[in-house]
Amino acid sequence: MTTAKCLEDTDCNANLITEVNYLELETMNSINRLRRNMFTGKARPIHRKQNMYLPAVDEIPTDLDTFYRNMGGFVNEKTKEIVTELAPHQKQCWEDRAKSKYRLYLKSVKIGLSMVILLEDFHIALTRGRGKEILIIAQNKTAAKDHLRDLKKMILNSKYKDFLIDKPSANEGIRADEKTKADVIYLRNPGGRDQTKIKALGIASPGSLGSFKRVCHIHLSDVTFARMKEERFTKAFYGLYTCLASTKGTMIIECLPRKPSGPIFDIVNEDDKLKRQHINEKEDSKEILTPKGFLVRKYTVEVGIACGMITKKFVEQAKKLPGAKFNMYYMAKFDM
Repeated sequence: MTTAKCLEDTDCNANLITEVNYLELETMNSINRLRRNMFTGKARPIHRKQNMYLPAVDEIPTDLDTFYRNMGGFVNEKTKEIVTELAPHQKQCWEDRAKSKYRLYLKSVKIGLSMVILLEDFHIALTRGRGKEILIIAQNKTAAKDHLRDLKKMILNSKYKDFLIDKPSANEGIRADEKTKADVIYLRNPGGRDQTKIKALGIASPGSLGSFKRVCHIHLSDVTFARMKEERFTKAFYGLYTCLASTKGTMIIECLPRKPSGPIFDIVNEDDKLKRQHINEKEDSKEILTPKGFLVRKYTVEVGIACGMITKKFVEQAKKLPGAKFNMYYMAKFDM
């Protein structure tokens, strides 16, 4: 190759590099202008694909049956068919939203409660939780990420899949660090400054909870099985309320009972005492709240048998477990 040819190629490469750098700079400037304008209330229209379905808050159905159909339905583990009708206890759980900001469900295994609460988590994200943070907290981060993966599958199979952010977008002002990952789901927030975030956490890491400033809802799942000392668990549990202080958010706890001590046992014990008192005074005890404001319900394996989620034969075999273990896993009773 001649010297002249080498110089010519060098000039072309230099021009190409300059052009690429210029485009990158213009893209970053566009994103920065968009975010600055959104912060000052002068946001320009965001350009999205024309076929995106991003309904407004008042277009999201509030009744469970319609929203469930829009989500594509759950798959029955035994028949592998779509469940067309949710069970009465699942519907009751959904309706409890109007009765208390804080709810605690002691449950049996195999009754489909976690899935319907994940459904509620997403419904909150599409309505009053837009632009805010939702925390799904389990006994460890691996279990929380499993819940998040289940929720992501539901979203992708639903009518609302366009809300899911799976890659950055300069046109929408979505940065590379705002895409959905294994431990966080990002959702579009049309017209809002901040994206909606659903985060998976383990309760064994209470130090990280204080860093969340926009939490509007917390879902605790089977945290009674966390491997941590009771004092540390109690500190983490009550620390969650600080996350809800500024937004006056909600909390749902769904868990199997375990040892008869700690904050969850205390809440259930308070509820039992109040209900016994109301029964003695011949008052309705079904919808009372504990001093901490919790609505408490217990769902045994009987609700799972009634709706076909689990068979009597399976439960009879499970009775061969030591008495306390059977009560803990299937009868919503603490391991006394």
